[in-house]
Amino acid sequence: MKRSILFRPTLLAIVLATTMPVAHAAVPKDMLVIGKAADPQTLDPAVTIDNNDWTVTYPSYQRLVQYKTDGDKGSTDVEGDLASSWKASDDQKEWTFTLKDNAKFADGTPVTAEAVKLSFERLLKIGQGPAEAFPKDLKIDAPDEHTVRFTLSQPFAPFLYTLANDGASIINPAVLKEHAADDARGFLAQKYRWLRTVYAEKLAKRSAISSGAKSALPRQ
Repeated sequence: MKRSILFRPTLLAIVLATTMPVAHAAVPKDMLVIGKAADPQTLDPAVTIDNNDWTVTYPSYQRLVQYKTDGDKGSTDVEGDLASSWKASDDQKEWTFTLKDNAKFADGTPVTAEAVKLSFERLLKIGQGPAEAFPKDLKIDAPDEHTVRFTLSQPFAPFLYTLANDGASIINPAVLKEHAADDARGFLAQKYRWLRTVYAEKLAKRSAISSGAKSALPRQ
């Protein structure tokens, strides 16, 4: 079962890619090690508009819809991700989505319409780059736990496709409540964050020592 997640690790170490091989060592359960060419600026999908950040945030969250893929080929067409179905009103100003019954966050709690509503309200409240892709007067309602309704003041042709963007990521309300500040930005500043860059050469040496392949002290 595919799950919507708010970063599973409590610490996120980024390994700068080099041409040298890196020995594998045991990684703590609360740490995710990723090979990156540059440091991420932020891991908050409601804030970042950076392609380098998206390579981490986009696969870490789910959205109502996602872009279709065909093998390693991308597409601008969309398909359901957290949503099992959707429909638009005749005037294209109201969009209604039905959530999948088995949609869950990483901690096993169900993804509800209220979670979707909260995520979009947070996005619009923060008002950073990702929010600019959406109508400013967008209204979100949750008639029941499996139904989300978006109301627009006027038709917006790319609305469905915009919901597949990184900014439309759905966040676990429980985690948000535990860590967010009043301005709704704090949840990635504490437990869920990028910790530091670990350069490959140092990581290789540490891995060799941990595995016993190399002595921690120079041999006499």
